[in-house]
Amino acid sequence: MGMHFGGSHGFMMDNNATGLGFEDAFNAIGDSKFAGYQMAKLSEGLKGQNDIMYGNLGYYAGGQQTAMDLIDGKKKIEYDLDEGQGAMGHAGEDNMTIHLAKQAMLTGKERGFEQSAAMYASTFVREGYLIDQWSDFENQTGMKSGETSQKMKDYMELKATKYQLGSLGALEEMGFSVKGNEKYEAVQAGLVYSALTGKAGMFDWSDGNNLKLNYAGEDGGRSFYNNELVNLLTKVRPCVWTDLGAS
Repeated sequence: MGMHFGGSHGFMMDNNATGLGFEDAFNAIGDSKFAGYQMAKLSEGLKGQNDIMYGNLGYYAGGQQTAMDLIDGKKKIEYDLDEGQGAMGHAGEDNMTIHLAKQAMLTGKERGFEQSAAMYASTFVREGYLIDQWSDFENQTGMKSGETSQKMKDYMELKATKYQLGSLGALEEMGFSVKGNEKYEAVQAGLVYSALTGKAGMFDWSDGNNLKLNYAGEDGGRSFYNNELVNLLTKVRPCVWTDLGAS
């Protein structure tokens, strides 16, 4: 059975020439408990605003449990990775911390805000999902992710990849899409490739808890993105993501 998230209930959209901003993302949830969380987070400045945004978007993009754990203090976000080194997301071994790239901290005014918000909201959902999966695994076996076989790490990464694709599909329905950002389109195409083949492809699955691109360097992986496979995939809109289940 396919995976499909979504629903824009209570989501305020303004699809004008200026694009979407924080106001759109802030209003995804009308829950009074979340309202209190938002008030507290707004006092933290830009980090707090981003935490609110990813909680809001994630809630309606398959990350309901992760968003609620964020509100309850059971999960937290740190913006301490570097996309320039290929690191976009990491599920912390403390079973609590979602690590995102520093490039995920947005002002709401940058060009390409919607694309960045889509990429990192789906990554927030992915890493929250991985935390829960590894936490359940640890409770059942007594082993952490680093103590397992590469086969198990690959299995977890594949499940998370399919889950992230479902999240990206829901986000697009809400007006947040990676389309228009060549790099993030390539990442999405790579996720589709991995989901369909079961292979890591353009990603590093060695840890079992990352969204990490298989390149490093401040050039943005330009040589990597010229790879024939990625070029082929990005020419075909990956319309199959919502039909991929995390089985």
